Formats: sequence, C-alpha cells, structure tokens
Amino acid sequence: MGCSPGLLGPGERTISVTVPLRHHFIQPKPLSFANADWSISVQVLSNLANFKSFGGTKFLPRASSESFAAVVMASERADVATPLWDKVEEVIYDYKHDKSLLIGKPTEGHTSNYYPSNPPPSEDEVNEVQALCDAAGVSTLNTRLTKEADGSLKLLIASASAAEWPSSFPKSLKSDKLGFTVNLVGGDYALQLAAVANHLAEATKWAEDDNRKAMLAKYQESFRTGSYDAHDEASRLWVKDVGPPVETYLGKFPSVRSHSFTR
Repeated sequence: MGCSPGLLGPGERTISVTVPLRHHFIQPKPLSFANADWSISVQVLSNLANFKSFGGTKFLPRASSESFAAVVMASERADVATPLWDKVEEVIYDYKHDKSLLIGKPTEGHTSNYYPSNPPPSEDEVNEVQALCDAAGVSTLNTRLTKEADGSLKLLIASASAAEWPSSFPKSLKSDKLGFTVNLVGGDYALQLAAVANHLAEATKWAEDDNRKAMLAKYQESFRTGSYDAHDEASRLWVKDVGPPVETYLGKFPSVRSHSFTR
C-alpha cells in the first residue's frame, strides 16, 4: 500500500464532481487545464494511489499546482476539499526527496501506509511482530502496524467490525525479546469493508448454485471479521466454480506489498 499521506481525501472530494464542473470552466473564466493534464485522476483511480501498482514508483501531475488548486477550489465541496488540498499539495508535487519516491521502508525514508504512525515501528519491531503473529496463527496479510506514544504497538486488522473477529485471535501479543506489547485491533477500513460485505450479502441472493452461495458467504465472513482462513476457504470454493459467465475473485491482494512481503 503506497500513497502520499492524505492524498485520497481531496481526491475523493474533487474527482467525483469534475464532470459537472466542465461547464464552470468555460464561462466566465476558462482554466488552462488540458485534457491530458487530467491523466493524474485516471492514474490515481487505476492505481488507488499516486504510486504505480507495478514498480512502486511515484508519479506527479502534468498540470501545474496552480491549475490543480483551481479545480479544487471550483469543486462543489470546496469548503471541505480546499483545506485537504493545502495539506497535501507540497507532498503531491515533491520529487526532490528521492527515497520518498519509492514504496518501501518508512524507517529509511520510503513511503508506506502499512506503517502509518510517526515514527513508524523499527525494523526489529516489524520482524518481531511478524514472528509473534506467525507463532499465534494470525495472518498479517490484511493488517497495518502502528507505534503508540507509550512504546506499545497496534496491529490494525482490516475488517467491517471492531468487535466481530476470529475467536482464535488473541487480544494482544507480548514480546519478551524486545519488551513490548502489540494489541490487535479490528475495524480498520470498517466503513468500506462493511459496504462490500453488505453488497455481497445481496449478491448471494442471486447466486446460481450452492457452491457460489457458500463462496460469497465466506467472502462476507472474511471482510466482516478479518479472517484470512475464511478467505482461504472462499478461494477453495472459487476453484470449484468452473467456467462461470463472469469471473469473480475478491480479496486483499494489492500488487504493491510491504517491503517485507507480509502485507
């Protein structure tokens, strides 16, 4: 997961209203913003970030920051989008800090939203948490790791509910080696995953056979609880769904992973 901090906020609030805004750009004050300059919106939506999905390198807008700002300020929700733009403008156009142009280790200046705290966990802490999770049978593929002010760590699990999660998951893990506790917290991206799970529940009503119904049910369980075991089971059922008219495979499989290839 790689994205300049805060980028998706203004993107979500401006890109969605650019079509009706075209009329505003014609009269009475046209903006110098060529169609080619809008490729940044396509690139961000395609890659879900301002970094390439394959290669993990940052891309910059072709338009000037002044033109970009004009679009933000002309949007229907300018009161919300403009303060967010002010926070991210410099980061979006920054190309001078070479290390931040790559997805990798935050401790070395690279960009990664898998470790969103400031400061991020150290490499030793990241590796130790992975070892603890492996020993406890907790998958980290759908998690992020943050460091708290008191020195403890939080493992944020992507799920629709903070309360409903696999019974096999411990509430916390303690490292005797490094002397810290990592608390497991569900509900990361809860709003988005709840919507996905709800739509899958509706889709289940229209499934053609029992195998597809079971597959969709396991997808739902995975997104609601954060269980990767449930997703593995959905994958097994997916393999049995031979020759569907529309191929469907859902999951947390970004092509840009964390530098340790565990998230």
